[in-house]
Amino acid sequence: MSADPATVPTQGAAPAPAPASFPPTRAPAERRGSVDVLAAMAKPLPFPPLDLMHDRTRTVSHAMAQSKRADEQRRRDKGKAKAEEPLDEAGISEGRRWKAGLRPGQAAKKLFPKPNLARRAYRRFFIKRDLKYGREWRPEELEEAARRGNFPHRPSDLFLKMYSDVLTCLTRDPLAGNVSPALIGTQGTIPLSIVSTIPDIMQHYQDCIVLAEKEVFLVTNYWQPSDSVKTVASGLKELNKRVGERKGEKVVVKIMWDRGAVQQLWHNHVSVSPQMWTPLGLPNPDEVPNLSLQVVNFHRPLLGTFHQKAMVVDRKIALLNSNNIQDRPNLEMMVHLEGPVVDSIYDNILISWHESLSPALPCLTGPTPTTHPDLFPFTFTDSNPYLANIDVAKAARAARKLLNRQDDQARKGEQTESLNPPEWWRRTSTSGPNPWPFGTFMHGHGHAHGHPHGLPRQESATDGAEGGKFAALVMQLIEKAREEKARLALGMSGIMNPGQDGQAAAVGSPAVMGSGAAASTAIEAPRESLLGDGIEAASIGSSDDSHTRVNGTSGKTLTGAETEKPDLGIKTQDHATAHNGAAVEPNPPGSNHPQEPSPTAAAASQEPPADVGKDLASTLPVSRNGDSNKGTVSSARLAALSKALNAGALAKIDAAIDDETLIHDFKPHLLHKAHEPFPIALVNRRPHGSPGHNDIRCPQAAAWLAALKYAERDVFIQTPTLNAAPIVRGVIEACSRGGKDGKGVPVTLFLGLGFNDKGESIPFQGGTNEEVVFRLFGQLRKLGKEDNLHVYWYTGKDQIRPLNAVHKSRNCHIKFMSVDGQCAIVGNGNLDSQSFWHSQEANILIDNPQIVADWMDQLRANQSTHKYGRVDTDGIWRDPSTGEELEKPKSISCFSAMRAVI
Repeated sequence: MSADPATVPTQGAAPAPAPASFPPTRAPAERRGSVDVLAAMAKPLPFPPLDLMHDRTRTVSHAMAQSKRADEQRRRDKGKAKAEEPLDEAGISEGRRWKAGLRPGQAAKKLFPKPNLARRAYRRFFIKRDLKYGREWRPEELEEAARRGNFPHRPSDLFLKMYSDVLTCLTRDPLAGNVSPALIGTQGTIPLSIVSTIPDIMQHYQDCIVLAEKEVFLVTNYWQPSDSVKTVASGLKELNKRVGERKGEKVVVKIMWDRGAVQQLWHNHVSVSPQMWTPLGLPNPDEVPNLSLQVVNFHRPLLGTFHQKAMVVDRKIALLNSNNIQDRPNLEMMVHLEGPVVDSIYDNILISWHESLSPALPCLTGPTPTTHPDLFPFTFTDSNPYLANIDVAKAARAARKLLNRQDDQARKGEQTESLNPPEWWRRTSTSGPNPWPFGTFMHGHGHAHGHPHGLPRQESATDGAEGGKFAALVMQLIEKAREEKARLALGMSGIMNPGQDGQAAAVGSPAVMGSGAAASTAIEAPRESLLGDGIEAASIGSSDDSHTRVNGTSGKTLTGAETEKPDLGIKTQDHATAHNGAAVEPNPPGSNHPQEPSPTAAAASQEPPADVGKDLASTLPVSRNGDSNKGTVSSARLAALSKALNAGALAKIDAAIDDETLIHDFKPHLLHKAHEPFPIALVNRRPHGSPGHNDIRCPQAAAWLAALKYAERDVFIQTPTLNAAPIVRGVIEACSRGGKDGKGVPVTLFLGLGFNDKGESIPFQGGTNEEVVFRLFGQLRKLGKEDNLHVYWYTGKDQIRPLNAVHKSRNCHIKFMSVDGQCAIVGNGNLDSQSFWHSQEANILIDNPQIVADWMDQLRANQSTHKYGRVDTDGIWRDPSTGEELEKPKSISCFSAMRAVI
C-alpha cells in the first residue's frame, strides 16, 4: 500500500503523522477556493476537520484496545492502583484515561460527542439542501476530500464527488456513518464475489469460520432456524474440534441479530442466554467447550431495525452480504474483503455491539491490516486459504500440480514434448473465438484511475501462451469431474461413446451442480456448489514463483490470457441513439459483448491423469433430479440448477427454459484476478427508530443520491424494492436532466415483482414496485424522457418469465448500484423507505472499473432478467411472443398490510 498508515504511538509520544495526501499538500498561502469562501461567508465547512479524519488512533477499536490493555495490566498487578492506561491520541485531553471494562458505546460517546443543538440545527439545513438538490464540487474541494481518506492513490473524480457528499454528513454528527471517521475512507481488495442462492454463501461462511484462530464476529438481521443456521452451527462445532486438536486458546465468537424483545423498549441491546439461543440452532456451550460464545439481540424501537449482515474473522477478512441467516428462494450477493477495509467494518460492528465484551476480543490488541500491512499480504485464488474449498481454486491447484509434474519430467528427459499440452485439454486457436471467456474478462475502460499508478497493466510475454494453457487446463479438470457426476446422475456411466463423451464434456460450458441443499453437512463432506465458477485468467494463469501474492505496493500481478473486452453494463449516452436518431435501449448488464459461442467437442485422444482430477471430482455432488428420459448431461445440469434455485422455496418449480445451453454461463463464485488495493468508502447508516422521513443526513443516503446526481453515462440498480421518495425523485432527475449535457442518462432498474408488497403497501412507505414503476414512467412521459428508463422484473436463470414474489419460488434480494462503470455500491441496504430512513445498514462504495465490470458480468450471467424481464414504457410486462400480460395478484388492503408487518 502506498500510503503508510498511522502507527500506534507509545505513551507520551507525539501523535502519529498524518498519511500522505493525494495530491501533496499545498502551502496554506496557495490554498484558495470555495472552502475559504464558505468560511468567509460564515457557512459551515463542507468537510470534517483534517485531524479527525487522519488520526487512526482516534477510533473506537483503538479505545477498546487501550481498555483491554488496562484490564490486562490490572490482572498483572492483581488489583493494584495501576489499573488504567492513558489514551494515546490527539484531540483528547491528557488527563483522560480508558478504564478496564470499557464498553464500545461508551468509547464512541466520549470520542465523538455530538455538536450542540444549535450547531446541529444550523448544519442540518445546508446538508439536506446539498444532498437533495446537489452541489457543484470544485476541483479544490475534491482535493480536500481526497486528503480525508486512507486511499492507496487518488480516486476518480466520480468517486470523490460521491465521497464529498458522504463527508458533509459527518460535519453534523461524526458518527453518522456508524464508524469512526478516520476509518470511513479506506482501501482493500476483493478476491471473491458470490452471486447465488443462500446455501452457497453460507457454505463460504462455514469455510471461513473453521479457519478462525482467535475470533469470529458475526452480525445479521434475521436468525431463523433453518439449513443456513445448521451450516453456521456445523462450522462452529468443527472449529471447536480443531481448537481442541491443536490445544489452543478458546476462540471468541460474538453474534448479534435482531429478533425483537419487550426489553428493547427501554434497552436496545438485550443479552441472549444459552437457554434462549439453543432452540434457535446455536450449539450449547457444553457442545463447544473450546469456544466462548456471546450473543446480543439489537433493535431500536419502533422502526430502527438492525438490518446489517456481515462477518469478520480474526480481523483478516470481512464478508459483506445481502442475505440473512435463514432459508429463502433468493438470489443473493456476497463480497469477500481483505485489507484495511476489514478494520473499518470491524470498528463499525464494535460500535453496533455497544455492550460489554465478555470476554474481550483477542484481536483488539494484535496487529491489524492498517497498522501492520506487511503481516496481511493479499492473496488470490488457490493461494488464499479462505478460498481453498471453491471448485475453481481446487482445479487451479490440480492444474498447477500437473504442469509442475510435466516440467519435472521434461528436465529429467522423461518426456520430450512436455511443453505441448496433452490432447485432452488442448484448444485450437484456428477454431474461432475462445469458447470459454477466460481471455475476455479484461475490460478496456480507458480510466486513468483504474490502476494505482494510472498506468495500464504491462502484458507479460507468457500471457497468451502459458496463461491460456493453464486457464484451459483448470476448466478441463472441472469439466471432466462435473461431466462424470452428471453422467452418474443419469445412470449413463460407461454408456456414452467417445464422441458423445467429448460433446458432453465441452470445455467451455461449466456444468450445473446442485447448490448447498445439504449445507448443514459436516465440513469434510463433499462440497456442493451451483452451476459453474467464474474465474479470471489473470488470477490463475501463473506458476508457483509468480502467482497470486501481492505485498503492499510491490506485488506481482498474475499472468494470463487477457483479451480486450468491451465495457460491460449499460451503453453510454453517446451510443444511446441509433443512426436515424431514434432512441434505442441500452443493453442490460454484461450483454454488450458478443454472445459466447457454444463450445465444440474437445479431442479425447489422451485421458487426463486420474490422480490429478480425482480429489476435485470427489468434491462435486451428484444430481438426483436429472430426467433420465432426456438422456443428456445438459438435462442433468438443468435439473440440478433448478434444484439449487429451489433452495428455501415454498413452491418448488421446474425449469421453464427449453434451450439448455442458456445455463452454461452460470457462475456463482467469481474469483477476481489479482489486483492492488483500491479506494473504498463505508457508506452506512445508523438505526433511526422514530417514525417519519427526516433522517436523510447519513452516508448511505448521500452515496445513493450522489450516484444519481453525478452519473454522466449510465446507472444500473438491482434491488428487491425501490420506493424511497428521494430515490424515486433522483431516478427522474437522472433520466430527464442527468449527464454533462443535461439531457438525461439511461437508468436501468432490475426489481422484484411483488417483493414484500404487503409491507410496502403500508401508508407512507412509498408503494409497491409496480406502483412506483407506473409513477416513474408517468412522470417521465410528461417530460418526454421515458425512453431513458429501462425497467426489468427479476427472472430466474431457469425461467422464461418473471414470477411474482408472492409465490416464493424465484426471488432476488441483491442490493447493487453501478455508476458509469467506474464506481459501485454494494451491501445490505434496499432502496425502499425502511432502509433509506430507518434501518441500520452497511455498504461499501468502491472505485475500481475492473471489479465493477466483473460484477456486472456476473449479475447478467446468473439470471435471465435481461432476456425475459423487460417492462414496456407503460409499466406493464408482456410476453414477447404472445403479448400476454402477467396475472395480477390480489389487491392488498391497508389492514392486511399492517397485520403482516405485526
